[in-house]
Amino acid sequence: MTLATTDAQVWIRRFHQAPATAPRLVCLPHAGGSASYYFPFSAALSPAAQVLAVQYPGRQDRRNDPSLRSVPELAEAVFGALAVETYRCDPGATVSCPISVLTGDADPRTSIEEARDWRQHTGADCAVREFSGGHFFLNDHQPEITEFITRASGWSFLN
Repeated sequence: MTLATTDAQVWIRRFHQAPATAPRLVCLPHAGGSASYYFPFSAALSPAAQVLAVQYPGRQDRRNDPSLRSVPELAEAVFGALAVETYRCDPGATVSCPISVLTGDADPRTSIEEARDWRQHTGADCAVREFSGGHFFLNDHQPEITEFITRASGWSFLN
């Protein structure tokens, strides 16, 4: 399989500056979406966090790049851009850090039960937060989501 380039400058958008030591928040747009969707989150969370927004091929400034044919192909390319392409976890593997899952209460793609299933992937806490709305609940709740990320991460700031 031949993948599109995994050059981080092609795939990752950093809209605002943050120190290299700041924690990273990787944001993946919805299907058909683009990295610029996360500009307001980047503005609100910097400089305490590095917000890395993924720019898919075929979108905005990459509109002439060929789209990838499958989600696994896309995931492999994104992981390559994030410089973790050599890591593969074993089935049933867990992480020791907390996981926060945000979902819309009327999302036709992700049920609350599926969101809660993330608990099996961590040995730490797993916070599941429901917001009103469907698959695009982020559109109506950007300030609340920014506050949730700030509190869950322990970052002591708000722009």
